[in-house]
Amino acid sequence: MGVTMALFYLTLVLSILGANGAGVFSVLHSPESLKFSGTSEVDESLLKEVLSAGFGLSVDKNSAWNGLSIVDPFNTPEAIVEVYVEGVSSLGSIVEAKARNYPLVVDEYEPDTFKVIKHRIEQRFSNGGNTLISIQLSNPGEFQSFSGVFGELSPPKVPKQTLQHLKSDVEEDYQFLAELEALKLFISKVSFATMCI
Repeated sequence: MGVTMALFYLTLVLSILGANGAGVFSVLHSPESLKFSGTSEVDESLLKEVLSAGFGLSVDKNSAWNGLSIVDPFNTPEAIVEVYVEGVSSLGSIVEAKARNYPLVVDEYEPDTFKVIKHRIEQRFSNGGNTLISIQLSNPGEFQSFSGVFGELSPPKVPKQTLQHLKSDVEEDYQFLAELEALKLFISKVSFATMCI
């Protein structure tokens, strides 16, 4: 339990919402070593610099964005979880009330940000003990490629349920529900792995 709590408190959880070329960068949780403040907009191309700075890594370019302050450079997060949600403009009022939100100018392809962060982490921590993955929840065919990290995985089934606004016989709704089940699967695997450390 102590390991789980320690990992939780040293994790920076981010959400990036994209809808019609405009988005929101939301910080859902961050450790006390990082302070997010203000409400100024941030370019998506700058997120690799923000995430690198938050991780205690070197950054390539300076920025006028003042939304992040490093309070304690000796206790940076051990993990960053980025969830990219396309096609929605909000995570809902309950989540948004707890999050620090910034308008996001979508000017870069999101996988490019991951590639740069991955490269910087591999350069900085060259002992090879890092696990960096990018999961496309909409592609359950690739879940088996993560078996070395999460163990045996099979695409989850969407449970039969009565929902007020989503209908499992509508393709887009079913896809969304399937991605939610996949996200739950990965969260359960991460939670189990953390408890086993």
